[in-house]
Amino acid sequence: MSSLSAESIAVLRIVRACPLITGTGINSEMKRSVSRHLGKLVQNGHLQAREQRQISGRVERAYSLTDRGRRSLEAAITAPSRAPKTAPRAPSMDGTYTCPELGKTCDRPGAYDAFGYPSLIAGERHFPRGIAC
Repeated sequence: MSSLSAESIAVLRIVRACPLITGTGINSEMKRSVSRHLGKLVQNGHLQAREQRQISGRVERAYSLTDRGRRSLEAAITAPSRAPKTAPRAPSMDGTYTCPELGKTCDRPGAYDAFGYPSLIAGERHFPRGIAC
């Protein structure tokens, strides 16, 4: 099987999703003209072209996947990517982080006074760390 370009694979995917799609429809989906790719795919046996009469009376080619095109598309989809795979980097643990954003950030006087008083949990007083009862 020949290797297909990314553009040819995209054309084959469109034709697989919409059997008997016209060249105009494929161009519209791709948002550019792909007539050169269509010709090569038909020539290589990946697509089959048929003449189809439109409602307007105009005759246009409609394309469908051949068995070879289906196999090539499946092989291209399941083939591993050519990008080199690198191992994920371990997080860097250099130095220590003091979490300054979690400190006292409010400048208002008395904003943190409540933290000096005990909490009442299940009927018992729990004092903050560093404060003896």
